[in-house]
Amino acid sequence: MKTVRSVFVLATLLQSCAYAATASRELVHPFPPGGPAEVVGATRASRTLRAMQRYAAPAFTDVLAMHVAQTLREDRSEPVTVTRQHRRGGSAAALAVASSPPDGRTLLLATVPATPVRAQAGIPERVERIAAVGRMPYVWVSQSGTHDLAGLLRGGTTRLLVGHPGERTAAYRPLARLRSDPVIALEPVAYNGGIAALNALAGAQVAAALVPLPAVLPYASGQIRFLAIADRERYASLPDVPTTREAGLQDAEAVVAFAVFAPPATPAALVRPVAAALSRVAETPGARALFLDYGVRLEYSAAGR
Repeated sequence: MKTVRSVFVLATLLQSCAYAATASRELVHPFPPGGPAEVVGATRASRTLRAMQRYAAPAFTDVLAMHVAQTLREDRSEPVTVTRQHRRGGSAAALAVASSPPDGRTLLLATVPATPVRAQAGIPERVERIAAVGRMPYVWVSQSGTHDLAGLLRGGTTRLLVGHPGERTAAYRPLARLRSDPVIALEPVAYNGGIAALNALAGAQVAAALVPLPAVLPYASGQIRFLAIADRERYASLPDVPTTREAGLQDAEAVVAFAVFAPPATPAALVRPVAAALSRVAETPGARALFLDYGVRLEYSAAGR
């Protein structure tokens, strides 16, 4: 799988560079070099860090943006550049696209909750969603001897501390609901990103964690126990891990969708061809396998207009 990933990433990077000089369309994304803040957490900016990031392997969000751009350019045989604007927590990217002409030339790739909740901070409501192209599920993990999520939640006499990446992430809603359940003695503990929550788990500060799958999937063969996928179906890379519903929890999904947006008032005649092109994002078996390895499921879902 590492060979497939390397070849795919290299090919996409080369194609992106070849088109960069004559681009006629732009795909803007708000993700910092390390990936989404809810996965890696915020880091202190420094010259050393910026130099290291220049030579580091691209984050899966960078690879996803390049894959979406490549799919769009293959559809119309015209170049598409990828632009990162992660200032102000990603809201700069959304505002830049919202203020662009509604001509279908400037698009936004960003995350939104995959379940019906209030609009995500940083994504203005006036930006119009074209389609979702992928899902990033959260996963319940622990370092205890149990493999049973329901048993872990209901088996203790003291309050169960559960780490999560923050109150603005998809983990907060199901944890807040479980906290109000009189049968479950649970206390959510917010950390600065999924990696920080995993560090807290490793240090026994919390008994369990609900974190984005990309943050924890590299440790699937280690000490961490995967208890349940907080999604509607099992994950191909973890076929033996049940969903939260299978584990006995109802209405406990925690999923983030990667979606493409257009400026407000973009005519439907310009949106339809983009949506049709995006429907092919998940058609390439190599791409599907690559992103499953990252912890993201490529999946097309058109927005109603």
